[in-house]
Amino acid sequence: MGNFQKEYGDSKLIDSYLNQAISEILKELRTSRNWSYTDLANKMNNIVSRQTINNYELGKTKLRMNMFIEFAKVYNLKPNELYEKINMRYLSKLSQFMNEMEK
Repeated sequence: MGNFQKEYGDSKLIDSYLNQAISEILKELRTSRNWSYTDLANKMNNIVSRQTINNYELGKTKLRMNMFIEFAKVYNLKPNELYEKINMRYLSKLSQFMNEMEK
C-alpha cells in the first residue's frame, strides 16, 4: 500500500474517480435526451447556467447536494437512483484501477 500512496496520494485518486463518474453520468443523461446545455438550463428554470452545466460535465465544478437533487428532478429520477448510477460507474472505475495495479 505504501507505493500506492506514494504514487497516487491518499484520497486524490478516489476523488478523481468520483468526479469522473459524476461528470460522465451527467453528460450521458443530458446527451441521451439530445438536450443542449441551454436546453438543460432552461428545463432547470435557469437556476444554473449552461456554462456551469458544462463545468459539471467536465469535472471543473464539484456537484453540491442541492444541485444533485435538481439534476435528479430534471432527469425524472429519484435522488437515490441518480446516486446509484454514479456509484456503479465509480465502483467500475475503481475496480479497473485495482485490476491494473495487480498486474
